[in-house]
Amino acid sequence: GQKQRAFLRRAALAGERLVVLDIPLLFEGMGERRVDATLVVSAPAFLQRRRVLARPGMTAEKFEGTKLKINGSLA
Repeated sequence: GQKQRAFLRRAALAGERLVVLDIPLLFEGMGERRVDATLVVSAPAFLQRRRVLARPGMTAEKFEGTKLKINGSLA
């Protein structure tokens, strides 16, 4: 969005040769077309679960339902 464009503009004006963007759904939104390279960072399943369940309003049932949808779309 606008914040990302401003960040990239500032980096370019500063002569930065490398910037890092944290974009969780980069490939789903076809955002990979806007970058020169990608680096994927992942966490073990138990840690992902712990982080998700720590979010306000998240339940184990919602988490499992979301996980099933994601796994189904990756098949």
